[in-house]
Amino acid sequence: MYKIIFLFGICGCILSSCNRQKLAPQYLTNITVIRDLNKPKVILSKDTLLNTPSFPKDSTLLPAVPAEKKPYYIIVGSYSYTERNQAEKFTEKLKTEGYPACLLETNNRLRISIDNFATEQEAIRQRKKYSDLIKREDIWIYKMPN
Repeated sequence: MYKIIFLFGICGCILSSCNRQKLAPQYLTNITVIRDLNKPKVILSKDTLLNTPSFPKDSTLLPAVPAEKKPYYIIVGSYSYTERNQAEKFTEKLKTEGYPACLLETNNRLRISIDNFATEQEAIRQRKKYSDLIKREDIWIYKMPN
């Protein structure tokens, strides 16, 4: 009986010490936003837009091509937000080496993508190639949610 009471006492002490602690100041941010409410609004009419050329007539324009969705990213590094400087340096290093690298902010992590692809099969094929090129085995594929 005393053992059971003793165990309940220990469990009670452990659970009571699990109070939620405040975050350290280094993890908190303050943002001050200043809005100018007296700024005049610009109102454009249909006639103004149709009669005002946006580009010189002699310029050659390429037709607009919608960006292809490429949701499959090959991830070569994952950092916490406190390690942002390291993540940015690694991303820049990959870019200077000629890779189309980018820094993704997902699921409270900074992920470094070396390339992205439209299909999962293509990403799987290219993962092996990139693994050999940068001599790392710990790279993986991340699918960006819609």
